[in-house]
Amino acid sequence: MKTTAQHTKEMLMQDAVAYEAMQRGILNYSKYASGIIKSLEEKMLKPVSVGSVVVALGRIQKCIDKSPLSQSLAVDDIFTQRSLQKLVFTDNASTMSQLASLAKEAWSNGHLFIVSQNMKESAVITKDLYAGKAKKQLSESLLFNQKNLVCVTVRLNKESIVTPGVFYSLLKPLMPGRVNVIEVVTGLGEISLIIDAKYEEKVMRSFMPVSTKF
Repeated sequence: MKTTAQHTKEMLMQDAVAYEAMQRGILNYSKYASGIIKSLEEKMLKPVSVGSVVVALGRIQKCIDKSPLSQSLAVDDIFTQRSLQKLVFTDNASTMSQLASLAKEAWSNGHLFIVSQNMKESAVITKDLYAGKAKKQLSESLLFNQKNLVCVTVRLNKESIVTPGVFYSLLKPLMPGRVNVIEVVTGLGEISLIIDAKYEEKVMRSFMPVSTKF
């Protein structure tokens, strides 16, 4: 059976904000313990005191990995593409064939056309023009359509793209603004965030200056 300290550590490791606060020495142990006490009792099937959790947190802090979750990322450039839509279709051979044909047309004209395939669905991010064509050709397979999207692409140096925690470092500053990231697309040196157009200003402001620790 796991101890209070073991359960507490597991919960802390699943809470990036609290974990980082402990690393920085600003976590209020009493308040954090009070906030997780009910969940701890449900896991342990017995009463747990706030004091015992505070003691456990103190012990965890002494051996916690001090390497920061947020990394220093060198952002070389930021650019956007507007007037995008997301479409989700039921996945079958016919759907993928037609999407492949549309993708080839869009790419040949220098337009964005992102396709992702899941177990039973295929999703597309593309310009309004090609979204309209996809809806017309695959109307019976269409499950979902979201309009007025923006793609914000952050170009990083090659060292940054393989740095552990790069997603956390990029997405963390978007949390206070409640920015809903619809999709994340990665390449070798680029990370693209698909967002609602209403969040574009917040996202661009969060990523400035171009070389900073997020």
